[in-house]
Amino acid sequence: MHPTEDGDAIIDALAYVEQLHQELTTENGAPPLGAQNRVAEAILADPMLVAYVRQWAARNRVLEASIAPAQRLPIDDVYRRLGALLLSNEASPFG
Repeated sequence: MHPTEDGDAIIDALAYVEQLHQELTTENGAPPLGAQNRVAEAILADPMLVAYVRQWAARNRVLEASIAPAQRLPIDDVYRRLGALLLSNEASPFG
């Protein structure tokens, strides 16, 4: 893996993982730290995923406060791939 040192990309990846966790589990909050970090690392290791998540974050203004409900993530290949990774890490005793 080649993790990025781009702070904005890291924040966007963590925001995406948290939103994904909330949609998959209907829990309001972040996933377990180990699972969250593993999925964020997978995003940061793949330039295509970094670009995808950065575009999602820009479209949804993830760092801005709002009273409007968050927009659902697009259910596509990225959603399914990262969702499976997140759920498998959450199921792990070390997740």
